[in-house]
Amino acid sequence: MPNLIGGILLGFIWQFIFTSAFKAIASSLNLNFFNGWLSDPNTGFWGIVILFVWQMSGYIMLIYVSFLNAIPQNTIQAARLDGANKWQALLFIKLPQLAPAFTISLFLTLANSFKLYEQNLALTNGGPYRSTEMISMYIYNTAFVNFQQGYAQAAGIILFLCVTLVSFLQLALSRRREK
Repeated sequence: MPNLIGGILLGFIWQFIFTSAFKAIASSLNLNFFNGWLSDPNTGFWGIVILFVWQMSGYIMLIYVSFLNAIPQNTIQAARLDGANKWQALLFIKLPQLAPAFTISLFLTLANSFKLYEQNLALTNGGPYRSTEMISMYIYNTAFVNFQQGYAQAAGIILFLCVTLVSFLQLALSRRREK
């Protein structure tokens, strides 16, 4: 599962992929698109997005599989007996019962994206030109590189409040759906 690999190690693995593996693909296929992903301010951020999606995908898949397994088979069989085809069973039975999984996955991914630090540090260190510097790295750099601890603490409290707000919003939406 990708989520079990540490952030620093994962950042270095993807740094190798983006620099060495993409360079080999670009030279063998004559595609300039794969050259310098992490050194370009326009594509460096997407490198972090790809890394984060890959890291979270295993955990999110577990959530979806557990919700799919929780759907009662007799409901699907009853729909089939009533004449529903596979698409109708998917649209009207499975997807509505997967709505809580979508909510959990969305807010879990959003909350974890606020806290993305190690992967960002190992992959790009916020560069080039601070184009990939995420909020947690900004707070760290403000406190320990620029020596503005008070400002960094204020930014950290705002980050904490944002993550807390996202978490409470997810909790409220989940409780409202359960009723």
